[in-house]
Amino acid sequence: MPINYSKWDKLELSDDDDFEGHPNVDKGTEVRLRQAEIHRQRKDRKVKINHLKGEIAILETAAKSLTSIISTQLNTDSIMRALTMLRSELAETANQLQSETWKEANTNRDYRWGPYEPDSMIVEIHPFGPGIDKILNSIQAKINNGDSNDESIIKDAKQMVEKEVTLIFRRKDLLLKGVEELQKQEDAKLTSENMFKEGFSKTIISKEADETPIKSKGKQSIEVIHNPSSSTSNTPTAHASTSNSDGSEGNAADEISLSVLKSSNPTEGDEDEDSYLTNPIVAAFVGISPMEESYRYLMKHSDIVNVNNSDEVLAEAMRLEMAGKNTPAKQCVQQSLILQYCANLGKDGVRLFFERMKNTTHGARKLYTDDVEKTYQRIANRVKEMAKEAEEKEKAEAAARIAAAEQPDGSYALPDLEDASEEYKTKAQVFKDLPRKFQRALLSQDADEINRAMSTMPQGELDDMISKCVKCGLLDMEVEGAEDELIQEAEQ
Repeated sequence: MPINYSKWDKLELSDDDDFEGHPNVDKGTEVRLRQAEIHRQRKDRKVKINHLKGEIAILETAAKSLTSIISTQLNTDSIMRALTMLRSELAETANQLQSETWKEANTNRDYRWGPYEPDSMIVEIHPFGPGIDKILNSIQAKINNGDSNDESIIKDAKQMVEKEVTLIFRRKDLLLKGVEELQKQEDAKLTSENMFKEGFSKTIISKEADETPIKSKGKQSIEVIHNPSSSTSNTPTAHASTSNSDGSEGNAADEISLSVLKSSNPTEGDEDEDSYLTNPIVAAFVGISPMEESYRYLMKHSDIVNVNNSDEVLAEAMRLEMAGKNTPAKQCVQQSLILQYCANLGKDGVRLFFERMKNTTHGARKLYTDDVEKTYQRIANRVKEMAKEAEEKEKAEAAARIAAAEQPDGSYALPDLEDASEEYKTKAQVFKDLPRKFQRALLSQDADEINRAMSTMPQGELDDMISKCVKCGLLDMEVEGAEDELIQEAEQ
């Protein structure tokens, strides 16, 4: 009976005797080079899979939003506003995806791998701008030509949207096939990442000790607002209260804000929660501040009153707070809780909620305002924690770069690459001739430290050094005149 060796096919060995080596290179070096190449392929494949999955998510959002806009908007003005907003959001999301891909590819990258060269599928990301611009230009051209028939314009725009959605789905199918092929390549060999699978996972979030529960008061309307049985959603973020053994109830916004903050945290790796408002009707509601206008708007658009939209607006508050836009972030919290309370009050929740808000003596008004303040404070505190964590991470990465470049004699030098390009060699030579203090500042990638290092140098030497650094790529001056401004800042 012949022996079946197929069970060993999934093993990938760096010291396999089957591969051919150079006669002038010793076996140990060959093994290390092969090992480095295997790890490079795994790293680049993982980066490509994550990028393609991210683009697929953007394509799905784009197709859904385009279809929603053309089917829900009733006039050309609202369609153009919604399309313009969508174009901006898609462009920003695509740029963010490209940035995250480059960051992932260059983090902890072995110098033996050489610089990262993205695959053509990563470079050729779907261009959302031209397609939407074509629709907007078509609508604007018909308006300029005196066509006042909204129905005719919307009909033509719908046909163009359908063509754009077809292109989007065609690109999506191509990416899905690419991901499937990459997954097959990834699973073809046994690695530490695919040998095991997670058996179970459990997460416990403890409440803060200083939180004071709201006491139950019979069958008052405050209880109705925080009654989980009135919620129409079964998702975990839709829970509005928790009952304690003493009959008290927890704050609904506390639980929901914790859930949204968790899903909005980029360090968690959760890609299911979108950081931007996908529904233009909800986006318009977020910009409304007075209670009376919010009431009229929700009575007209009652279909947006649900917990999912509430969570989406709360996630937008998180994004705005991270961008330093405190007032819009708090506005999002206010509108998010309005949607949440109205949804929890049931079918006639909009009318019931705003009637209680008009009554200054009703306890529900104070409950709502306190909930807004507490939820916003939670978001603000979490953003501060994330900023601190990011700062500490940047410092650690800078220290790692400096340690990697430090030589035994205390000087700094860029790593030697066997297949280095002439551009890289020029950059390494220029870096080698720089003052040690300025070398360390460049490795830290801290603009303030770079300015401090330049402030101690003579003017003539400083001009020549900056010119060389810019030409070889050690310093990037994208704005015209930035080189002169940098010198002036160093002098000051």
